[in-house]
Amino acid sequence: MGLNVDSVAYEDIQFQIFDLGGQVAFRDLWEAHVGTANGIVYVIDAADPSLFAESQEALIACLSQIPAKSLLMILANKSDLVESVSLTTIITTFKWIEIQTMYDFKAINLFHLSTKTGERFDESFQWLFEKIIRHSQAKNQ
Repeated sequence: MGLNVDSVAYEDIQFQIFDLGGQVAFRDLWEAHVGTANGIVYVIDAADPSLFAESQEALIACLSQIPAKSLLMILANKSDLVESVSLTTIITTFKWIEIQTMYDFKAINLFHLSTKTGERFDESFQWLFEKIIRHSQAKNQ
């Protein structure tokens, strides 16, 4: 709930991770952090379609604050639950194709995963960390 900060090591590089919370009361925190982030992770509850409209609206508002050439990873969580919707439904509902063409991202990806079982969790963050490292190395050359 709210702002949580943690540090994660990946290939001898320390990443500082900010969990800004998705509740309406915490969305004011997003603007202060999103503009300076190397990568953005947006989490969707794939098992609760009743939240999709609000979540899609919040995502679009967040995207307007992300600087050009940023990295975006969307996680459709809870793929382990029977009520979890398909990746096709997520792509359609969250207007994935439009997001890719409307915004100038360095890289963008969507993962249908389960943080409970770990399915695709490591793969998703490996993708993000590798993209951040490559992006940083390219800037330094």
